[in-house]
Amino acid sequence: MSIVLGYDDSPGAERALSYSIDLARLLGDSLVLVYAAEPPGSNMGEEFREHLKALAEIGQTALDHGVAAAKAASKPWSNSSTTNPRQPSCIPPRNTTRG
Repeated sequence: MSIVLGYDDSPGAERALSYSIDLARLLGDSLVLVYAAEPPGSNMGEEFREHLKALAEIGQTALDHGVAAAKAASKPWSNSSTTNPRQPSCIPPRNTTRG
C-alpha cells in the first residue's frame, strides 16, 4: 500500500509531508508525492503554454523539495507530477524509487 500526498511546497504541505513520512514509516508503506495544477482559461495560445510551463517548473521544484525531505527521513519514495489530470504527465517523474 502507498500513502499519497498532494504536495505544493506550502507551509501546510510541509507539515503534511512530515506527518506522512512518519505514518509511512510506522505502517511500512511507501510515500508517493504528487503535484497537479491546471492553468486557467483556454488551452490555446502562447500565454497558455507559458503558464503551463511555469506551473510544471513550480511543481517540479516543490516535488524536489519534498523528495529531499523524505530522503532525509530515510523513507523510500516516488514522485509524479501532472499539469492536467486528464492528460499524461507533462513532467516525467525522475529518480523514482518504490519501497
